[in-house]
Amino acid sequence: MALDSMTEYGISIRQRMDRAGIWLSSLCLLHCVLTILVVSVLGAGSHFLLSPEIHRVGLAIALIIAAVAIGWGALRHRRAAPFVTAMVGLTFMGGALAMPHGFYEVVFTMIGVALVATGHFLNMRSHLPAQQSRLCRADMSDTKTITLNGEPRQTTAATIADLVRELELEPTKVAVECNREIAPRSTLEQASLNDGDVLEIVHFVGGGSQAADDTWTVAGRTFKSRLIVGTGKYKDFEQNAAAVEAAGAEIVTVAVRRVNVSDPKAPMLTDYIDPKKVTYLPNTAGCFTADDAIRTLRLAREAGGWDLVKLEVLGEARTLYPNMKETLEATEVLAKEGFLPMVYCVDDPIAAKQLEDAGAVAVMPLGAPIGSGLGIQNQVTIRLIVEGANVPVLVDAGVGTASDAAVGMELGCDGILMNTAIAEAKDPIRMARAMRLSVEAGREAYLAGRMGRRMYADPSSPLAGLI
Repeated sequence: MALDSMTEYGISIRQRMDRAGIWLSSLCLLHCVLTILVVSVLGAGSHFLLSPEIHRVGLAIALIIAAVAIGWGALRHRRAAPFVTAMVGLTFMGGALAMPHGFYEVVFTMIGVALVATGHFLNMRSHLPAQQSRLCRADMSDTKTITLNGEPRQTTAATIADLVRELELEPTKVAVECNREIAPRSTLEQASLNDGDVLEIVHFVGGGSQAADDTWTVAGRTFKSRLIVGTGKYKDFEQNAAAVEAAGAEIVTVAVRRVNVSDPKAPMLTDYIDPKKVTYLPNTAGCFTADDAIRTLRLAREAGGWDLVKLEVLGEARTLYPNMKETLEATEVLAKEGFLPMVYCVDDPIAAKQLEDAGAVAVMPLGAPIGSGLGIQNQVTIRLIVEGANVPVLVDAGVGTASDAAVGMELGCDGILMNTAIAEAKDPIRMARAMRLSVEAGREAYLAGRMGRRMYADPSSPLAGLI
């Protein structure tokens, strides 16, 4: 604002000097005309009117005014015409001084002052676009300060749709929350953007064949693969996509994160893993309150239209254990809003049942802390959850290698969710295949029925006919 005021003040001074130059040129022209009339017609006043001092003083003043007004103006508007015209005019005026008094001196002077006046006029006209531009900016004092993805940002966008276009984002791949309210895509063109608005723009990031009749169903949707793969920690999206294919996964979990507005053309997960072919399961990884988890999943639904979601509300960062009070509260709210939450929880049969009653479409007890790779630490409680549940049960977290996945399936779980065990393996693609095979083997073993445990040996070879 201060800079604009200074600029306007500078333009005002130059315009006044241009006007003074035009007036001075007019006076010179008037002097020339009077000289012709008075001296030639009346034959009087030649000593005064034709005095060289008048010409010298007039030329000096014209030169100073032109140098300041037109020279300064040329530096600002970068237009040569005013400067060249005025300089040619001053050259004519200087040439008139070198001539003897008479007709040619007057003609040269009149041409010179006319050109100088024209130069000042052109210089004044050259300032108009800059002034009009500033008037437009002031008129459009649409420059608003908003908070976008946690950072202050200035924009002239009139609507949220204008802002999305300004960021060069693809509207079909993002979701927008304005002042903690979801802004549906259908309203973005009409949703006005106001000074002080707080916006979140998010998108998804990364976080084996079965027998034809051995499928599992969650919330009315049927899947063949019982292995769900996460999308975090891979070196790039290409490796992530290859691991998903090797695992034969039909569902991938995706975290919802803010769009990188500094690089809106950066690759997105959806460019590598087609959500039309693989079911995206938006999750609330990193949320520590029910409110944050609910907001995140509302944005997820807006971004992709998915209502089948994975809910996790963490208690604290060291163990990443679930906060069951906040988890239960979020489950109830999401279920009432039409979401179908698959819920990460402690390996507690009572808590699992409470989540089912609150509207969870699947319960996902942890086998061990997230990312620990310790394997299932409490097989008894996982088995109790499986026996008491009327919704699918999937082991979520703690799997470190293929045998851990097989154990979970042998306990009767409907599936296994894993991320780190594959992504941090030395060969993620090969580990993904191993996990697919182990999940299939564990499921087959569960269906086949395990032999009973005995306290003592029982020979496998018959004793009859022994030599």
